[in-house]
Amino acid sequence: MLRYLFVSWVLFATQAEAQKADTVNVEVDSATMRMVISGTGKTTIVLEAGAAADMRTWSKVHPELSRYARVVSYDRLGYGSSHPARRPRTAAIMAEQLHAGLQRAGIAPPFIVVAHSFGGIIARVFASQYPSEVVALVLVDPALEQFYVRATLNASHAYLRQIEEDLVWAENSKNESVRREYLGYETSLLEARVAVLPRGLPITLLSATKMELDPALLAIWVDEQTRWSKSVGARQIFVEYGHRIPQGRPDVVIDAVKRVLLSIDQTANTR
Repeated sequence: MLRYLFVSWVLFATQAEAQKADTVNVEVDSATMRMVISGTGKTTIVLEAGAAADMRTWSKVHPELSRYARVVSYDRLGYGSSHPARRPRTAAIMAEQLHAGLQRAGIAPPFIVVAHSFGGIIARVFASQYPSEVVALVLVDPALEQFYVRATLNASHAYLRQIEEDLVWAENSKNESVRREYLGYETSLLEARVAVLPRGLPITLLSATKMELDPALLAIWVDEQTRWSKSVGARQIFVEYGHRIPQGRPDVVIDAVKRVLLSIDQTANTR
């Protein structure tokens, strides 16, 4: 085992060269979706941003990971350079659109899906919809549906204030897709609740311990991530940082994904 890990890290070091990124535009649901693809490898890392966010979430992560594998980041329809979507903005539809985009870009599985915040909802639904294509999930401070239930019951005043702030923010957004995604949020949570993850799917969860929330809500947020991690057998890593881990602590994300790549390589070599 130790010898294999040593050899793998040496291999990573020899592969660590900058990879040129290609920008491709594909048609999905009669709209244009922009994807950025770089690196090479049998396994593809797919980067999914959070609510109201585009691929810039991963600007410090994508280039580094492309030294070790093929990496895809993209703008969901309605964000960045992608065209607005006609269909409702729920996790199941967005997962379907991501899959269509990957197919039309010629990106074949297996996939490691790395997702931030609300992107974790989309990633879980994606893994449920395409179980034979996803070999691992890395969820970066993901939103979890049970958090909202517990927050309503146990920290109602703080939660109501947070909802009001979020609603004002969404309504004032200049991007119609932000408002539509917010309106579909409850449906997305329900879709995540009924999503069935593939048995034995490796999951890594990075939990922010300094998220910008009311203390009562933060305690529920972190505790729910711990509970969920245990329920699915995930590897949980606590990060002493706020919610925006991909930008503030990209090194933690990169290290976690590299460890997943090593594990997948090890499994493939022992078959």
